[in-house]
Amino acid sequence: MSVFAPTGLGWHLEKMGLTMDAYGGGRFSGNLAARNLVLPKGNVWYVDAGVSASKSGKSWNTAFKTIQEAINAHNALIDWSDWVDNFSVIVVAPGLYAEALTPAYNAAIIGLGSRSADAMAEIHPTTGAALAGTALGLQLINLWLESEDADVLDFGTVHGLHIKDCVLRVGDSQAGTKSFIDVSGSMKEASIINTHFSSGAGTMAFGINCPVGCTYFHNTLIEHCIIDGIKSAGTGIYVDGSTVTTGTVIRDNVIRITGAGKGIDDNNGACLCVNNHISVSVAGTAIETANQFMTVGNHTVVANTGAIVDSGS
Repeated sequence: MSVFAPTGLGWHLEKMGLTMDAYGGGRFSGNLAARNLVLPKGNVWYVDAGVSASKSGKSWNTAFKTIQEAINAHNALIDWSDWVDNFSVIVVAPGLYAEALTPAYNAAIIGLGSRSADAMAEIHPTTGAALAGTALGLQLINLWLESEDADVLDFGTVHGLHIKDCVLRVGDSQAGTKSFIDVSGSMKEASIINTHFSSGAGTMAFGINCPVGCTYFHNTLIEHCIIDGIKSAGTGIYVDGSTVTTGTVIRDNVIRITGAGKGIDDNNGACLCVNNHISVSVAGTAIETANQFMTVGNHTVVANTGAIVDSGS
């Protein structure tokens, strides 16, 4: 069976039984199995909440019991002069992980399973954020992240963060002052894709919050997300006027505010908002921006005593 992979990425496929030629092609000579992984150079760590005790974390048979153990093992090996060789993948089996995590640097945390609380890797501490700290080169993929009393993801400095195919969820008892994603320092070169922000009771103040003190919201892509669960006076995406914003695109998202809140509030006016679908209640604001020329083809629905207004910008 011929197998092809990108060239120029330093991919090591020998553990899968693959050898590469000069054109990026190769031939499979190993055992094809569901748990064979094609990965960049670096380490693979395995996490399974169902094991009785943690071992080395280097295989499913010797898996760590907690995600933080895998993060700590990876971070201990980081050599900032060699990003490629020190990249790690942390593979997490479905299950409940009652952990308040600190970030892994230059690593991907990949959850297995299908998208539901009972069938995927659920990071859900009893108190505090699901993940908090500085995020450098962090990827979060196919994870359920939940908080009962804090921001779900509470970041300071964020560079190279990628969130994809995740669920961000909050407990219904939230006080309504927190964010699904809060960035207090700066966000650069990030992407948030195909992620569902969810709360049954509509208890969050912000979906994505770049408040006063967030210096940059730079070269970030937010697309194909569903931002729900915002309280009646809350905001889906907030960018403070003091935040330097360049190259950021917010496109093809669905944002629903149950009351008189705001879908997108860009006080800097530098986010390009394209083809978003936003629903707000009477007296709400779909998009508030300091620069109307940065909004293209957005569709808004404002409920007003039973009437529906559908407009494009």
